[in-house]
This record gives sequence, structure tokens and C-alpha cells, in this order.
Amino acid sequence: MTLAMVTLQVRDHQQQAFEADWQQTRRLLAGLPGCQGLELRRSRLHARRYLLLIDWTARSSPDLQALQGLRRHFEHEPDIEHYDEVGTGGSARLRPD
Repeated sequence: MTLAMVTLQVRDHQQQAFEADWQQTRRLLAGLPGCQGLELRRSRLHARRYLLLIDWTARSSPDLQALQGLRRHFEHEPDIEHYDEVGTGGSARLRPD
């Protein structure tokens, strides 16, 4: 699995419009081949900063062109990093006891 971590900085006073437009973009991203899940989170400390996490199968190349529909809300280009799973045991999330 590959995890795409996208940091988005939204223009001042654009948070509500961005979140409304996100609903359509979410459907586009979720429908892309290889997308295994995604979530968008808002920063507690910086109200205009969002973190988008997308799980992709290792065979797919994350295509984030679907974010273009949100571009008008961005203060600057998103920061995108891709992380590969370490080990071969498959994906497992640890849960507290």
C-alpha cells in the first residue's frame, strides 16, 4: 500500500466553500482505480490547514488531478508526499488495549 499525504492550505474565509466542494472531489478520488480509502482532516491549531490521506494499492499511481476542482480555494500548491508500507506482512493498524 502507498499512503499519499496531502497538506492543503485554504485561502482565508474559504473554509466553508472548500468543505462543500470537497464532497464532489471526494467522490472523484474514491472512484479512481486503486483508491482504497481516503479521509480529510482539519487542523485544530490552524483553521485553514487540512490534511488529506489517501490509501492506494501498490500497483496504482496516485493521480491527484481530481484536486484541480478545489484549486481556487488553495493559498498555494498542496504539499504532497507518498509513503510506502514497510515490511511485507500487509496493512495492520494497531489499536490500544
